[in-house]
Amino acid sequence: MTKKAFLLINTALGKGEKSYVPKARNISSLLSNVDAVRSCYVVVGAYQIIAEIETDGLAQIGKFINDNITAIPGVDRCTVCLVLDGIPDKQREELAVGEIA
Repeated sequence: MTKKAFLLINTALGKGEKSYVPKARNISSLLSNVDAVRSCYVVVGAYQIIAEIETDGLAQIGKFINDNITAIPGVDRCTVCLVLDGIPDKQREELAVGEIA
């Protein structure tokens, strides 16, 4: 059974860097090329990157983080939010149309 999670990623400022954005863009670009990553965004706020991943199970989420996230230079911290339940986008659109009618 596939499992989905959102990764809230903090990047570290390197010596002489004044903004998190360039490093976050580079990391986001790297992550976007990984099969398990469904979407990846550079954001402003408490985190610099939010990535949505999907794997074959919970153990694979941990393996994905260990093999991919922690291996990227500049990643300072990663918070994992496991998805327990949700409404797929298509179903959400159908609900919204039904509510309007």
